[in-house]
Amino acid sequence: MIYPIYPEGYKSKLSQRETQYAIKTVKDTFQFKLSKALNLDRVTAPLMVTEASGLNDDLNGVERKVHFTMKNMEGEAQVVQSLAKWKRHALWYYGYEAGTGIYTDMNAIRRDDDMDNLHSLFVDQWDWCRVIRREDRTTEFLQEIVKKIVKAIVETNEVVKEIYPMLGFEMSDDVYFVTTQELEDRWPDLTPREREDAIVKERGTVFIGQIGGALKSGQKHDGRAPDYDDWALNGDIFAWNELLGCAFEISSMGIRVDAESLHRQLEIEGCLDREERPFHKGILDGTLPLTIGGGSGNQLIVNNPWSAGGDLSTYTPKGIVVQDGATLRFNASSFTYTNRGMYVESSGGVLYPVSNSSLVRMPLAGEGTLTKTGSSQTTFNGTWTGVTVDVHEGTFAVQADSPTPGEGAAVVISGGTFGLFDGTAPNLPITLNTGLISPWSASTGDLVLSNATVTGGGVRI
Repeated sequence: MIYPIYPEGYKSKLSQRETQYAIKTVKDTFQFKLSKALNLDRVTAPLMVTEASGLNDDLNGVERKVHFTMKNMEGEAQVVQSLAKWKRHALWYYGYEAGTGIYTDMNAIRRDDDMDNLHSLFVDQWDWCRVIRREDRTTEFLQEIVKKIVKAIVETNEVVKEIYPMLGFEMSDDVYFVTTQELEDRWPDLTPREREDAIVKERGTVFIGQIGGALKSGQKHDGRAPDYDDWALNGDIFAWNELLGCAFEISSMGIRVDAESLHRQLEIEGCLDREERPFHKGILDGTLPLTIGGGSGNQLIVNNPWSAGGDLSTYTPKGIVVQDGATLRFNASSFTYTNRGMYVESSGGVLYPVSNSSLVRMPLAGEGTLTKTGSSQTTFNGTWTGVTVDVHEGTFAVQADSPTPGEGAAVVISGGTFGLFDGTAPNLPITLNTGLISPWSASTGDLVLSNATVTGGGVRI
């Protein structure tokens, strides 16, 4: 029995709660990038299908399905293992045309999967499928779709790194394409998994194509069910996981079978009896459209936050760059940058402390607005130029020994509290709309303001 193994010296750069925020960031960003790149609409998908429908997937053909009887229906229901067949049926049912498609956040149970760092009994992945033309059933078209998916993943990674600059995962959008037979020819003495590791470590971002059929050796590189991917027009997208020291599959995909390839692959696998099922009949008689589809595991895409060690201040020249509405969340009693700090660009961003925290000796610079949200308190002690801090929620307090705010620094209070540890704010423009300005120290009850514009709210002394 295999369970996740923590590498030697492993230490997560994010807390458990921060990891959940990172996962949401990845899922939100990737679905937008993917749907835009492939022209997909989001739909809701089933967690179970009836056994008689033939819509559940057989994966490698040997995995047992989770099944049960139903109170008010005949036959058995099965928890889905993937949605490859259901998506194709849905495209026909919803009336999609060539060049358009659907995606869904699929949950499934695969009871026979090995549990390790990259696999779980529970599946959470973006499943997608798109209608294609007969002339699109080519290797060239497949590779163009692969490049678009990789670009969406790389762009998602860049967004994540802007919010969490301590995460050092890198992935290139320069995809190396290779077939399973070419890998066997090059490394005949290695296992399929060892070949994957070797080529991905050498090349970085790799698409390994033509999975499912027997190689010259008579062995398969890996199994694929005979009734959804065309084994000559499919493959997996891999990247190198430095932390785990191995290749990891980010997406499995392919051009789906047409009538000819379905019959041929069913015959090879000795299961021509499936041709009597409704789904298979729909392919054989041309009712169901020609498609391309795949899945990208959310847990695999968000594997990146689980990385080891490192100095926050080494990742970007400016430190943490907050821009275009991005949210910086942190959960630490003390968050310190000694050489680089937070740089606010473009339309600005959001500062969201998960718990009461201090930004110690952390320079704050830029040209935008940093919006403080969340009920927790943030205590600031650092240089500050060019940034307007808009206090929406909670408290943004300035330490008594903070340097005098520089040119362009300003505060707007729009519902929260702006705290002054020594009761003074020399040359700091303050606009109080709603909320409070307060001395933030038990040692003083005085409050001295200059350049303050009070339009609402209150002052507490």
